[in-house]
Amino acid sequence: MRIQDASAFFSTALAYLSLLWGVAAGPQSFVAAQAPVAIVERLDNGLSQITSQHLKLVTDLPVTPEITDLCKMFDQAMAQWGKEFQVPRSQWIDGQATACLIVDRKRFTDLQYITPEVPTFREGYQLQDRLFMLEQPSAYYRRHLLLHEGTHWFLWRFLGGNGPPWFSEGMCEMMATHQWSEQSGSLRMNWIPTDRESAPLWGRFKMIRDAMASDTAPSLDRILQYSDTAHRTDEPYAWSWAAMIFFSKNSRYRNALYENFLPNLRSHVGSEHKLTQDFKDRLQKQWPSIQAEWTAFVNDLDYGFSPKHSLPEIDLNVLKPTSIPNHVTIESERGWQSTGIRLNQGDRVSITASGSVVIREASPNPWESEPQGISLQYHQGFPLGKLIAIVVPIDAPENESSTTARLTPFAIGKKHAWTSNLSGVLLLKVNEPSAQLFDNAQAFEVNSN
Repeated sequence: MRIQDASAFFSTALAYLSLLWGVAAGPQSFVAAQAPVAIVERLDNGLSQITSQHLKLVTDLPVTPEITDLCKMFDQAMAQWGKEFQVPRSQWIDGQATACLIVDRKRFTDLQYITPEVPTFREGYQLQDRLFMLEQPSAYYRRHLLLHEGTHWFLWRFLGGNGPPWFSEGMCEMMATHQWSEQSGSLRMNWIPTDRESAPLWGRFKMIRDAMASDTAPSLDRILQYSDTAHRTDEPYAWSWAAMIFFSKNSRYRNALYENFLPNLRSHVGSEHKLTQDFKDRLQKQWPSIQAEWTAFVNDLDYGFSPKHSLPEIDLNVLKPTSIPNHVTIESERGWQSTGIRLNQGDRVSITASGSVVIREASPNPWESEPQGISLQYHQGFPLGKLIAIVVPIDAPENESSTTARLTPFAIGKKHAWTSNLSGVLLLKVNEPSAQLFDNAQAFEVNSN
């Protein structure tokens, strides 16, 4: 039976006080509230239904505040989807999806919620205005799955399509990765987790690290060519997410990405892969540099990665040979930075570095480091604050490799001379995890000859 008035609602289920959004508890406040509310009802078929402004959720789970929060979260997501995808509020304000949160798949099939046109799905699926989600082992991943399928729905409903697989799944993964505050009931989408505990069972970083360690990480081109069946396993979700972070968080590529895809999703239903080729054609002159940047990016990607501080910028059109003296400033608050030096295998290289940087300037006990680093603490096997290097390969064969190269950092310190056994562009950085670069200060001055 449907609970239609606030008095009955509060007298039968005090647990649902959390459904009153931003308004003090009490029957009169509930009735007078202008903010969206979620209404709970027990259906004649034994399932429960929670209805809010933008979501109707049907489930065979017990209705707890965690479950009703899904409707509250979905309603907040609408404005964030609208902003990210440049859809005016007037277009989405009346939109509502229906979601099934399922423990017993057969029950939902027998009750004809899952109809014959819904294909077998592993975890979640979106079909027009209907979303289907199997119950998940963590509250975080349950929310993540709803936001993922909800992103598919928003793109379909208000932009007319989802685009090619890497774009579709990458965008949904990016928007669904979130923070949720149970205390304030506030949602932050499109977020990079800071540690494993903040996104239980999400696992995308582990998939990426494992693939890098086993030399099976796909190249950027291979990710962009994912087929319509690629995402039947988990790893392509991780790589599509990484590709979306790489392009959408980069001010040099974001406009090209969104201008190429968002206005054209509707007109390219059935020819989605052409959008990817159009996107690559648009960036054709930059594509070799983009591939080098991707390699450096993926090798540094981990919890707490900061696009603002750690997205590399490499311009292969301005590289100098090692025979020409070179000077570069390596900023301590940024990740891998190009020296502008092109190495060929067998080149003899000599680098000297000077100056000092401040590690964790904002902390009560900041550390000052010279290029040799601080031996009190280590990262990647090198002292914190030490000047380190990688060589990013840039001469891909005509038929590009299907994998992304695993890079091995090596120490530079105050002075280092070596004969390069690799060809590529030389990148340097101050040794510290990406998540901790933001509060550093000052720079090293680096000369090569």
